Amino acid sequence: MHLELLKQDLLRWCDAEKKSYSLISAIRLWMKYDEFKCLVNYRLKSTKMSKFCKIFSRAEKRHNLYIYADYVGGGFMPFHAFSTIIHAKSLGRNCTIFQNVTIGYWNGDKPTIGDNVTVYAGAVIIGGIYIGDNVEIGANAVVTKNIPANTIVAGVPAKIIKYKDC
Repeated sequence: MHLELLKQDLLRWCDAEKKSYSLISAIRLWMKYDEFKCLVNYRLKSTKMSKFCKIFSRAEKRHNLYIYADYVGGGFMPFHAFSTIIHAKSLGRNCTIFQNVTIGYWNGDKPTIGDNVTVYAGAVIIGGIYIGDNVEIGANAVVTKNIPANTIVAGVPAKIIKYKDC
């Protein structure tokens, strides 16, 4: 299961880099992006290959990208993910998270995030809330309440600023 999710991650990263899906591309991504190393580390932690995680954990400490989610769907892309903490129940497929984002506990619970969600720089998502599918969370937004699918939210506290046409 984890290796299948890693394959989905690799496909999305290769697509973003406009590279073919291959072992060479995987090696190039690993050499170029600390975020990719952290993601590989997260995926391998619960497999038989967990002993190799020490190789990847150095990048996690240097880059300050921490992934403590119970589940992260395939196609995950943490862009420029310096000082990013992800402590969620789950992240859906094809989520994109930018730098300085905090997703975490509040009042003893943590968020659940749907598929195809983009979280822009500096946003904070806390508590036992649900973020629907196809949501965009604006830079520096503070989200403490459920967000319905197909919306764009921004502000402190976050409010719906637009409904997407789907």
